[in-house]
Amino acid sequence: MKKEKFLSRTLVLLVFLFLFTPRLEAVPIELNFLYSGATPGDTAPWLTADVSDRSGGGVLLLLDARNLTGTQFVGSWFFNLYNLSASTVVLPSFEAGYIPPALFAFSFSPSGGLGLGTSPLSGFEIEFNFASSNNGNGNRFTAGETLRVILPEVTASSFFPPPDAEGYLSAAHIQGISLDSSVDGSAWIAARSTTPPRPQPVPEPSTILFLALGLTVTAGFLRRRVS
Repeated sequence: MKKEKFLSRTLVLLVFLFLFTPRLEAVPIELNFLYSGATPGDTAPWLTADVSDRSGGGVLLLLDARNLTGTQFVGSWFFNLYNLSASTVVLPSFEAGYIPPALFAFSFSPSGGLGLGTSPLSGFEIEFNFASSNNGNGNRFTAGETLRVILPEVTASSFFPPPDAEGYLSAAHIQGISLDSSVDGSAWIAARSTTPPRPQPVPEPSTILFLALGLTVTAGFLRRRVS
């Protein structure tokens, strides 16, 4: 009887922890708006960026170029950040054990001074500049590849625009778009926002494993009691 009470209380505690443990936020940013130039790839969104809060702080930024085709590659990629103080410092690094597919240069402007001149695609805080050739200076960030970058001092909510704000969450320059047999073109694409994207709750793997183990042990004990 005591064992049954203990296990039932343990099960209640596990469910409570699962329901009230803070979840990671996954924020998809889809670049599906052609601002200028030739149309890249066959399927929009041509680029996707998934932003997830890390349990150790900061965010994991997954840059995805799998919808580009052929010889297309990413020349530069910009992001807007919101609700940051002027003293914020963002220094990117790669996820532990991950080998990046491309070398890139990084810049950060807390005043939002990055972007495409005086066009609407300006005022970004983060800029990634990738290699423009496949020589010894580094590989391009090409069609079919992904890049996983850790950004400290920000959260997934930093990528949310203020309520009712309009503008661009992200923009990118796509190069190597084949126009004919001898000419390649380029394009500027963007992710527009009139309504802020909703963060999607993603339970941490350790929380799911913990709950599943508790349920399995409890179910096994109850089966033994019945038999």
